[in-house]
Amino acid sequence: MQDLPVFKAIAQRIKNKDIENPGDFYKAVRTISEDTILFSTIADQEDTVRQYCSIYYYEHRHVRPAVNGLVLQDLGIPEGPIYSHILETILIKMINGEVKTEQEERRAALEIWKDREQQVGK
Repeated sequence: MQDLPVFKAIAQRIKNKDIENPGDFYKAVRTISEDTILFSTIADQEDTVRQYCSIYYYEHRHVRPAVNGLVLQDLGIPEGPIYSHILETILIKMINGEVKTEQEERRAALEIWKDREQQVGK
């Protein structure tokens, strides 16, 4: 439970509305032990914090995209650091309920890549 002080800071961010969706929560707690999150699911006094913990622990901690590096390659996306950005963004979209099927993951991957290419091209 050495993560408890870090988690308390995250809980405060939830109360302050700095964390507004399950994807934000996932990103914030990914390095915190599952024991700390499970403990907080039961022990935290704030309903919203307990809800985020519960949803993460029971639903989101094992979510993984169907799309992987081989699929990104097949889609014509050049290998490189962009892969981790694409996969991370798809994962967060899945957790937030914005992407539900493998086909939607593939479309999202291409959109993310094209958006990034446009930003780099500027």
